[in-house]
Amino acid sequence: MAILGISLDQVKNFINKISELKAKPYDELQQLLKEEEIKKWMGHYIRFLNYTIEIKSEDFVCYRVRKSELDTPFFNTSDLIYPPKDKNKMGRMNSNETIVLYTSLNEFTAISESRIEKDDYFQLTKFKIEKIMKVYHIGMFSDLLFNHPRDTDKTKKKIQELAPSCSDAAIKEFAALECALIDTFYCSSEQSYLLSSFIAESIFLEFQDVDAIMYPTMLNKFGINFAIKKEFVDNHMKINHSFLNCLVEAYSNGFYKYNTKYELEEFLNDGKLKFTEVKEPYKNNQFR
Repeated sequence: MAILGISLDQVKNFINKISELKAKPYDELQQLLKEEEIKKWMGHYIRFLNYTIEIKSEDFVCYRVRKSELDTPFFNTSDLIYPPKDKNKMGRMNSNETIVLYTSLNEFTAISESRIEKDDYFQLTKFKIEKIMKVYHIGMFSDLLFNHPRDTDKTKKKIQELAPSCSDAAIKEFAALECALIDTFYCSSEQSYLLSSFIAESIFLEFQDVDAIMYPTMLNKFGINFAIKKEFVDNHMKINHSFLNCLVEAYSNGFYKYNTKYELEEFLNDGKLKFTEVKEPYKNNQFR
């Protein structure tokens, strides 16, 4: 895998430029991000992190939560995936060009991302994939830098497996760029939403064979999210199970207690779903 080198000074320049963009009025920034020059600039930095991972179908499931205003489940598969194009909103990874399905590796992360509160009803859906998913992993270099002991044979082997020419110093510099990208995702201003969407669109343009972006959540400690492209969802993902739940308790450390009211019984024709009422509500045990 060919990986371009980047310096900490270049990362600093990237951070300064992002700060300048965040300070611009929303409408001005929206127009600016349509220009070819700024697209080339972002693509230049995205290419520094020239790496992907492949996830096998047997190694992956993910979860999505949708809040329900009623105590009845959603009965159509279309209600449990990405929104239709006419209702697609600019988001962390959504853009006018790219529609994604937001999912998480754990249901608690998905609940956090959806801002579910006590006594809310929400539908928790479990997905599986049917082929290898190619993923752009934001955080892989940072994990190597911060979560593995330096100068050990095990860590050196991991680095060599990633890229034979990649040094310890290079890992530090790539991690610095990852952190700069993630800082944009962690902000909550309207401008940050525009920029994070722009970053995601740049990733999908620069690496057109990538099916999803993997990135750490900002809401649940240690949680991981996936933004999966519509095309992959349509052709290679299936609903494995779905439940309507009621949140009983939200703990301050990111854990939840919920009861299941309905569970998916059968897939019908034309994307319809049949649910059965749970007489003795499950208590967080359906996926355990």
